[in-house]
Amino acid sequence: MRIVSRVSELNTNEDSVSVQTCDSVYGVRLRPLSQVFETHGFDSMTNGALRGISGSLQSFDMVARKGNQTITIDVLPSGDRRKSEMKLVNMRAKIWDCAPEVAIAISPVKSTPELKEMIRFYNLVLIEAENEQELEEKLEAQLELSLH
Repeated sequence: MRIVSRVSELNTNEDSVSVQTCDSVYGVRLRPLSQVFETHGFDSMTNGALRGISGSLQSFDMVARKGNQTITIDVLPSGDRRKSEMKLVNMRAKIWDCAPEVAIAISPVKSTPELKEMIRFYNLVLIEAENEQELEEKLEAQLELSLH
């Protein structure tokens, strides 16, 4: 498995950086997701950042790249609707600035109808999964859809 720890390994254009390594966010383990991306030929990094059109670095829980295709992932806090809403608003701003091809919001619990509506309105992909295996399977399915 190849988890990127330096910018030059992931992108020679210097528009992405690895801020630090992080194994989990809100209890969601990210390392297994790196393996799913690797299966599809992506390089990935946890706690990565992309330089947006504004010139600012925007951080994401995970960034995966293959050629010119970029996928970002942010994990929503479980059980706190207000924090999840704020994270989605923040995520939308970062995505507008960086324009990844696919932006995924991971929810470790079932999302409320209001959160689902925000995700739909912001044109994000929602993956709801209560366990690691379900998350890996749903990410795999999403990558199959996104790549074809």
